[in-house]
Amino acid sequence: MLNFSRNKYKSDSLLTNKICKDVSLLTNSQTVNEQINHLQETTETIDNNKSHLQTKSIGLVFGFSIKSPKIPKHFHPSFQKAVKVTKEKKYQEAVEYWSELLKKYPESYSIRCERGSANFNKSEYGKALQDLNMAIKQKPMKTKGYFIRLKVYKAMKRFDDALSDIDFILYINPKDKDAEYTRIQILIHLKRQASYEDALKSLMSELQSNPNDIKLLSVRGNVYRLLHQYNNALADFNHVLKLCPKYVFALLSRSKVYRVQELLFNARYDIDEALQLDPQNPKLLRNRGKINFLSKFHLNACEDLDESLKIEEHPSGYRYRGKALLVMKKYSEAIADFNKALEMKPQNEKYICFDRGETLFKLGEFKKALSDLDKALEFTQDLAIISQIHQLRVSAYEELGHKQEARLALENIIKLQPTNLKVIHQHADLCESLSLYIDSLSNWNRLYKLLDPKSNLEYDKKAIKAVLLNRGRILTKLCRYEEALSDFNQGLKLFPQNVSLLCYRAEIYQQLGRHEEALNDLNNNIDQPKNACQFYVTRAGIYISLGKYPEAYQDLKICLEPKFDITSEVSYNSYTLGLCYRGSIYRIYKKYDKALIDLNRVIQRDPNNVLALCERSAIYREQGQFDDAWNDIEKMLLLDCLEIEQ
Repeated sequence: MLNFSRNKYKSDSLLTNKICKDVSLLTNSQTVNEQINHLQETTETIDNNKSHLQTKSIGLVFGFSIKSPKIPKHFHPSFQKAVKVTKEKKYQEAVEYWSELLKKYPESYSIRCERGSANFNKSEYGKALQDLNMAIKQKPMKTKGYFIRLKVYKAMKRFDDALSDIDFILYINPKDKDAEYTRIQILIHLKRQASYEDALKSLMSELQSNPNDIKLLSVRGNVYRLLHQYNNALADFNHVLKLCPKYVFALLSRSKVYRVQELLFNARYDIDEALQLDPQNPKLLRNRGKINFLSKFHLNACEDLDESLKIEEHPSGYRYRGKALLVMKKYSEAIADFNKALEMKPQNEKYICFDRGETLFKLGEFKKALSDLDKALEFTQDLAIISQIHQLRVSAYEELGHKQEARLALENIIKLQPTNLKVIHQHADLCESLSLYIDSLSNWNRLYKLLDPKSNLEYDKKAIKAVLLNRGRILTKLCRYEEALSDFNQGLKLFPQNVSLLCYRAEIYQQLGRHEEALNDLNNNIDQPKNACQFYVTRAGIYISLGKYPEAYQDLKICLEPKFDITSEVSYNSYTLGLCYRGSIYRIYKKYDKALIDLNRVIQRDPNNVLALCERSAIYREQGQFDDAWNDIEKMLLLDCLEIEQ
């Protein structure tokens, strides 16, 4: 079996063993200095003939000359203190002692390595590298400096440099099994396809001589998982768990494979088994929290993640708890968790900015949301997620009133999903709101081609009716009345009693001067209109065209009563138009105060309503308020110019 100790070149292990051996030569009751003094006193009592021989013997025992003013470093008091504080993990003191020793022994390779190791443990990576680079330059064929330096490189995420060091160690000692295992770990950290395959080759080679080594099998299983070879990964983990059913690492790793395969029940079972063996393991609690989140058990996910974060703060724990809190609509708490996760690990921004952007959107912070969502687009290549991001961007831009940017975001979604009916519909509506009627018509034409007009399914029929109705409306705005009439007629073949289609067809008849035909169409086909507001307003408009103001007024009186539900967009727009019509009738009857009340309400609802502005300017003119009248006319002209430009 391989001995996979963490590192046989731990910072103090070799030197400590050597010290213990050297010091064991001395008596327990005496220090090194006392022993030296004792030896010197002894030599003075011996005659000159024996003196030389005795001194030589002592020198051979202790490895130094008694006459030398400089004692070996291992016997220096600061050396023993440095070793002691290093064992106690008092690394600042250790650095001070090693520095003191380096003043006396500036050429010492081992002391420089030890100071480098102490600085590494203090996270002073720059200082550590200075010492280790100097030590390696001194003795390039010794491996200790390389082992410590690669630990520094790993901590700094400089895995290519770490790989270079471990490769050189293996060049010096090709049979070093610990070094080979360290190399495999570094290759995995590189997170590259080629490095995973290289690690796999090394593992295959090691497993030939140790086919049942559970640690090697588990690592190979994880490499397979990272290569998305899930069946091979499961085969390794299953084999490990047959050999050692209570091996927590294998249970956790197999659970991760099940989670990716969306076998969440199996994933949860393995994690539960592992937690029975190690109930306070934060990594296990974190992973169960993730499984609960994916299983939509958001409260349970929060509980597991809360527990894991009490034991160990981890960016992944904060991130997933934030995701659960977002779903639970606890937006402020979710933001706090996402921010904490980023504070701990800024490079995780690519995983967090989408979720944080969505949370900021929910909080109404649309500009901040857009900043995060724009970053999210840079990081992800998943087309489904990209579409979700664009959809959120559309909504944020619309909330900010930036319709052009919203339109561009919708176009990006359509490029990714050219058959997404909902998005094409949304784009058509947005183009219409920008008075881009040709673009809107193009979208409705695209939608019609994507549908099956011959389908007998109720769902398809309704979809076709909606497209025909909206395309007909746009054609009406473009004054293409015959084409619009064709669409409304086609829609009425599917749904003969549809109020909206009948009302829009009646408006076409009105535009074509077929007023009586329009009235007959409405009166003959609608017994009890479902959308009463639209029906009465449309008929009132026809009556006004015929100069039948009392009939129009009666229809408007009915539809403008509070009893009607005007929450739908169609009813809301019809109600607004009804107010405008009634204001116009009041103007005709010279009831200017009542007319202005209605027209002001219209302009309050829709500041760019040209018909209301026109009617109000006429009232102002008749009342002698020429400045006010001119202001309304200027606004109408400006709106007309903008529409022509678009």
